[in-house]
Amino acid sequence: MNYGLLQENIAPKDWIVGAMTPLEGVDVLQEDGQWDEFLPTREVQNTGFDNWSCVSYSLLNCLETLLKRKTGVEYNFSDRFVSAGSGTTVGTGNYLSTVFDFVRKNGLVSEELYADALIKDEYFKTISQEIYNNGLEILNDYKFSREWIYPYNDFLEDLKQSPLQVTVKGIKSDGEDVVSPTGKHNHAVMLYGYVKDEYWKIFDSYDNICKKYAWDYQFGSILKPTINNNIMEKPTINENALVSKATGKGQNFAVLIDGVLRTGTDAEVQKTWTLRNSDFNNKRTITEEQWNAFEQLSL
Repeated sequence: MNYGLLQENIAPKDWIVGAMTPLEGVDVLQEDGQWDEFLPTREVQNTGFDNWSCVSYSLLNCLETLLKRKTGVEYNFSDRFVSAGSGTTVGTGNYLSTVFDFVRKNGLVSEELYADALIKDEYFKTISQEIYNNGLEILNDYKFSREWIYPYNDFLEDLKQSPLQVTVKGIKSDGEDVVSPTGKHNHAVMLYGYVKDEYWKIFDSYDNICKKYAWDYQFGSILKPTINNNIMEKPTINENALVSKATGKGQNFAVLIDGVLRTGTDAEVQKTWTLRNSDFNNKRTITEEQWNAFEQLSL
């Protein structure tokens, strides 16, 4: 059975959980790591033909679930817009990063505006500029970011912040039995919870079933989505922290003193930070937008 997952390696420029990315300190939304009550309306990937779009369906399941938890609103975004727009094709499928980055740059449209098509040639037809323009509107309110979880021997803390997009070996299941399929990871699904030491809760759009994968099942890739409000607020940073800017040009390092980013040469910043800290783990990486939210003064 084909689902539409292309295997990929983590790129050097990609963000990884725990590697001092600007997404450090993402809010805990579900302390128990369970997202059951926020699951989206289920849509079946196999609508008369296999559109090889499991990456798009599983990503939108994650984003819809996350937005429902953050806003209380149930969204239903167009899987077809994301799948066709990101270059997914029957017989090939797509990469997790490619599909996510399409959403990050082009936004999302509603299912009502661009509904699934039941004919293969219609599903992947060229998207109009009007539809693309509509997709950009959500980027005025929200910013979509992604991190890989690697190595992934413990990601229960990450499940408190977001449901996760994971790759698995696809398998037919009635959702009652715990499964542990063997073989190549060929399918992308949403991981939305667990029963500790027993199984992982998997939301699988291919056949509209919530499944149970064994606790010791080894996932392939694990991608963690983050949605931030685009109204930039100052992130919480510890006093005297060494602050590094992960994006943009110009000054790259500063020390936060009395709520102000104190800049200078790298040597000046490093010396000031060393003198003001006994805990040399007092560091924080932020984006250029977050950096610009602070007043900046030279040392």
